[in-house]
Amino acid sequence: MNVFIDKIENNIAELHFENDQLLYIDTKNLPEGIKEGSFLNIKFTLNNTKSNEVENNIKELINELSDGSQGGDFEI
Repeated sequence: MNVFIDKIENNIAELHFENDQLLYIDTKNLPEGIKEGSFLNIKFTLNNTKSNEVENNIKELINELSDGSQGGDFEI
């Protein structure tokens, strides 16, 4: 996937995708040497490690909130 850097203002780059979608991103997240008029190749990769970490954190939080309970009445 190719994107075109149309403009950069206040360290925010405006990226134009081939399907006319826009993305605004801080230039610190882009390669060094980019400038207005640059093209970037973008490839997305799946981050299973982060996905699993978040899933485990959610499971732990649900367990803490339920305190091992199977549901039922509660008091406020």
